[in-house]
Amino acid sequence: MSWTIILESESGGEIEVLDDEMSSKFYDKFQSYRLIKYLDISGDLTINRMQLDDLGKDIQDYMKENKEAKDLGVKILQLIEKSRNTIHSYIKFYGE
Repeated sequence: MSWTIILESESGGEIEVLDDEMSSKFYDKFQSYRLIKYLDISGDLTINRMQLDDLGKDIQDYMKENKEAKDLGVKILQLIEKSRNTIHSYIKFYGE
């Protein structure tokens, strides 16, 4: 199981979709994180502008703990920067 990660506009239009999906392989370890602990395997999670710093910290920690997630982590960090620079945008994690 995994999550598709999309940067969306306020109206729900896709700005950017990541090619890679975030795997639920490490799901049992997510409880120690600030935001990604709220990821639901079958649900969706919306990250707003005020939550971007916490998401960035989570992703950096995630990359340290899971070396195989480094490439995806870098892409998510880039998406966070795009969201910072795009008014009324949201990062969304779509579950299965």
